[in-house]
Amino acid sequence: MAEVAEAEAIFLQGLPSVQFRLTEASGAAMAELTGRIVGEKLTVSICDRELVSAVVRERIEGVGVISLPDIETAMETAALLRGEGDCDGTGE
Repeated sequence: MAEVAEAEAIFLQGLPSVQFRLTEASGAAMAELTGRIVGEKLTVSICDRELVSAVVRERIEGVGVISLPDIETAMETAALLRGEGDCDGTGE
């Protein structure tokens, strides 16, 4: 499980998204993992809900943006990533 240092809901090119930064240790682990699986699929989930599933094109250095369907979902996801929510409130 990755530890998130920062997460916020944003609009990126008009799309609701979550921008995040992992802690130094988690960022290093993510970089090592994604460096090994370039060209393979990686799925990111929270609260047993898939956020994104995509082919890794390059090593990910611990910061990223995930596009989501609406700003409410982005805000909820950012709060969960910051440890400010619980999975019971996700509507799953």
